[in-house]
Amino acid sequence: MKHAGNYNKNSWGFHPSKSSTEKQLPSVLVLGAGIAGVVAARILHDTGFDVTVLEARTRLGGRIWTIDDFGVPVDMGASWIHGTKGNPLTRWCESLGIRLKRFPAKMPYFFERGQGIGFFRIARKAHRGLTKFILQYFRLLLRCNSPTRSLRNTDYSISDIFDPLIHDLSLPALDRRMILWLRSLQEAINGAPANEIGMSELEIPNLFSLNAVPFTGFARLIEDAVLGLNVILNCEVEKVLWKGGKVKVLTSKGIFKADAVIVTFPVGVLRSRRLIFEPPLPEEKIRTIESIPYGDNAVLDKVAIRYGSPLCPANWEQFARLPELKNDSTLFTLWTNMHSVTGMPVYVGYFAGTNGAYIDCNYREESILNEAMEKLKNMLNQDLPDVLSWKVTRWLSDPWTLGSYSFESTESTELDRIELSRPVAKKLYFAGEATHPEHYGTVHGALLSGQEAAVALHRHHCCDHFSSPAAPWMR
Repeated sequence: MKHAGNYNKNSWGFHPSKSSTEKQLPSVLVLGAGIAGVVAARILHDTGFDVTVLEARTRLGGRIWTIDDFGVPVDMGASWIHGTKGNPLTRWCESLGIRLKRFPAKMPYFFERGQGIGFFRIARKAHRGLTKFILQYFRLLLRCNSPTRSLRNTDYSISDIFDPLIHDLSLPALDRRMILWLRSLQEAINGAPANEIGMSELEIPNLFSLNAVPFTGFARLIEDAVLGLNVILNCEVEKVLWKGGKVKVLTSKGIFKADAVIVTFPVGVLRSRRLIFEPPLPEEKIRTIESIPYGDNAVLDKVAIRYGSPLCPANWEQFARLPELKNDSTLFTLWTNMHSVTGMPVYVGYFAGTNGAYIDCNYREESILNEAMEKLKNMLNQDLPDVLSWKVTRWLSDPWTLGSYSFESTESTELDRIELSRPVAKKLYFAGEATHPEHYGTVHGALLSGQEAAVALHRHHCCDHFSSPAAPWMR
């Protein structure tokens, strides 16, 4: 499928495309039409490479998934621009005239049986537990401080901070419930189990950071990137034969050949071995794929619901509940009210961590919806309006993701991600959020990884006189 558009007026290339009288540039196959894949493909295509994108899904975007089921765009996958200042996504949106909204701009409002309390007020009530939490954090930080910490995560997981306090019977129940809620928030932010998340990943400041959402959803960026590209959907890649002359890619739609291939599949898919490399990848590459943590037994999922009328004022952008210490789960402890973004009463609830992984793999979607609505009803202590439409994600059981995104554990290092991104024999290139040593788990990390793969391939197969492409975030 050729995506038409006036892309020649806004070339993303390193330099003007090669004319027909010059030496023809090599052909390239890009595996995966997520943002890393389409960015790399567009840059190389506009430089003059013969590029084809193969995508197993029947849609573009990968873990970017903007739906229109509610009559307005809602992102079910990647949702936020994390840190707007200096972010390439911010500049890209500006170039397209896409308005951004800082969201959420306010702290969560906590509900229990219809009674609400603000974040700072409940934090004051739980001050003893939070003080102990801060002291525990710095105590462990001092123990693991070392010169190699820039390359290696700490020897402690966030469970080593949270769990002793959650079970500390000298603390009031409210304090322990607040700490449990914060622990569940970390599992959601990382899409990972708390006992595997490295302590340096602790993101309590994430509650205060300048995050934003595009009013159009992220799909508008994908649509811009694929202009002029040849994308083949519903094309499952089965095997990559990369020794000898051209690389051969065996798919459900036949055999494709190219001089080089860019692989952008998530770590979970690479680890599953559903994609076979023949001969096998170098041992160091295989070790790296196994080493980068990716939520095999945890996840970040969403349920989005559009109601017939609002549940709360539009300026209540987040509302939450404290999980009970016994006979309760940490599912749906945080909701975002998308009314100020979509103009519609759309609410997104999150189920994450190991509890989220269980229902991702074992519950029917209708059961997940019912679980979410039951929690919401108990929080607000009110009957809920009619549901007009709803949607659930299941990234862990999705065969094309097998998880949410990568994170940093107590064992992983920046060097693992650098190794994963390293080309093999100038034929196989790798991109995707997990390959970025700093911005893993983010959309802009995936974008930058696609750009870097295009830079490496261009340098190997064309020239090294142009270090930066003319992509919209570089102008």
